[in-house]
Amino acid sequence: MVNEKYMRQLERIFKKGKDNSVKVSFFDLPMVEEIIEEKISQELFQKPRAFYEGLSNLENYTPEQPVIEATLRPYQEQGYKWLHYMQDNQLGGCLADDMGLGKTLQTITLLADVYKKDVNTPSLIIMPKSLLYNWQREVKKFAPKLSTYIFHGNDRDLEAALKVNLIFYNLLYC
Repeated sequence: MVNEKYMRQLERIFKKGKDNSVKVSFFDLPMVEEIIEEKISQELFQKPRAFYEGLSNLENYTPEQPVIEATLRPYQEQGYKWLHYMQDNQLGGCLADDMGLGKTLQTITLLADVYKKDVNTPSLIIMPKSLLYNWQREVKKFAPKLSTYIFHGNDRDLEAALKVNLIFYNLLYC
């Protein structure tokens, strides 16, 4: 059943324009905000709202940074916070910065944090074949405690693959 009070509020606020568009008076905006706040505060929206508010306030989000052999630049710290926040909320993410800005380091920092909590969590990093050994070197350089496994060639060891796995795109099609 539709709430009559709610319907009256909507009718008062949203007016039909001549071209079938919806018009809202500037003076009704506080009421629109009140209706939105009322609906968002309902239990159904609490988790998405908390996520959005957290995402909007990442400068106040302070995850413990794991021990790595590097100092993150401010924009890398921001990228790490974003990745960590997405991880905390069981969501994926994609860093899409320009080349050379430290996406690899930000990802290694996140992996160091993940493995600090649970060393049995396998990870999969997919890249062009030409970058496999570069990634392995970078992980060893910045997070020497992390163990990598290049999943390539005929002698693949599935037992050894229970760590940070580095594979290239073409292997996904096999």
